[in-house]
Amino acid sequence: MLAGVAVAQPSPEATRLFEDGRDLAKQGKWAEACDRFQKSLALDPAPGTKLNLGDCFEKLGKVRAGWILFEEAARDFGRLTDARAKFAHDRAAAAAARLATLVIKVTDSSHDGLAIRIGDRTATPQPEIVERVDPGPVVVTVTAPGKQTFTARETAAAGKTIVVDVPALADPHVDPPPVSPDPPAVGGTDDTSGRRRKRLIVAIGLGAAGGLFLVGSAALGLAANSQYDDAFDNGSCVKTSEGNLCTTGGKSEVDSAGTKADIGTGFLIGGVALAAAGVIVYVTAPKHSRISVAPMATSSTAGVMLGATF
Repeated sequence: MLAGVAVAQPSPEATRLFEDGRDLAKQGKWAEACDRFQKSLALDPAPGTKLNLGDCFEKLGKVRAGWILFEEAARDFGRLTDARAKFAHDRAAAAAARLATLVIKVTDSSHDGLAIRIGDRTATPQPEIVERVDPGPVVVTVTAPGKQTFTARETAAAGKTIVVDVPALADPHVDPPPVSPDPPAVGGTDDTSGRRRKRLIVAIGLGAAGGLFLVGSAALGLAANSQYDDAFDNGSCVKTSEGNLCTTGGKSEVDSAGTKADIGTGFLIGGVALAAAGVIVYVTAPKHSRISVAPMATSSTAGVMLGATF
């Protein structure tokens, strides 16, 4: 543990509190030791007490508080030409390396009554404030009479710099600007709107019919393919180098599958035509509404995707 510095006519109570603090520190009771050192320092601001209190604060994780005391002790020892000035300076440098730097940039630092707080301490308002802070959560609060409060929450890291930009504080209860309603459609009479709606309904109907035809085409195609394969799977037909050989029943199954495939192809052509007609009706309709008609097909399904807004 660190030793105190003898000063001229020290206060007996300050000396007693200092010794109590040293004993408690040796037992690792840092909170109680800090309390004794603080009380001793209030009675006798000896640089040795500052060193011990700074060390105690560091043990409690209050690195910034310890750094400040080490800096003060180094200056005090320097004025006394005490060799311990270098030791105190080295402790201050080591503590500073564990701190973060906070830069607060204030847009309107001259506002009457402006108050800036960093955590639980007050900072003097000025355009740019540079402070050393302990690593961890940092809360910056800026207030002014008749203005909204500005709060910034950051996380500081040792050796890093964080910047908080404080804008001009806004007036309280400021209503947002009114939103202008959409302008009415130009040239949109009731008759035109009705005709537009009818065209869109027709377009949707054509698209839906096209979709049904495409679905039917897909279903017939799948059925035809399955029936054709079944004729060969059950032995009714066999594939040879000279072509397919089928029994009477097998040939009937193959011919039936071919008929279904032909019908499915017709459904496919009809579905595409209906979907295309729906698109044409939509294109020729007024543009105030939106509709989409698009064919859709996969390896197992077919249809159209429709959408409209009025």
